[in-house]
Amino acid sequence: MRRIRRYLPALLLTIAIPMLSLINPDYLPETRSLNFSGLDKIVHLLMYALLTFAWALTLTTSCIRPAKLLLIAIAASFYGLIMEIMQYCFTKNRSMDFWDSVANLGGALIAAALIYIVYKGRCKTSDNETAP
Repeated sequence: MRRIRRYLPALLLTIAIPMLSLINPDYLPETRSLNFSGLDKIVHLLMYALLTFAWALTLTTSCIRPAKLLLIAIAASFYGLIMEIMQYCFTKNRSMDFWDSVANLGGALIAAALIYIVYKGRCKTSDNETAP
């Protein structure tokens, strides 16, 4: 049960993103107070930052290595690219957008960088000492 709880946030985000990406936008609530140019890109950036954050904390233990963080960020960005392709192939009311993919990549890389900055001192260089 503990293992399921550990993976649950990352899995829920992984499932929610295609639902939000492929749903007809007419079914989504209107946000008149938050309706401005670029809101879509901010939403993409935040979604993929959260996805990267969730998977990074799920797949790592006390030590988060930069290579692993970068791999998780690239995987999240690739997942975003797949969502863009699926929008193009399977929906009539959504379209593939290059800048959405850039926002996905940006969110994933920002999350990875922030995680690295916060957790970089927690990796052990030997059994008894920690890296500065």
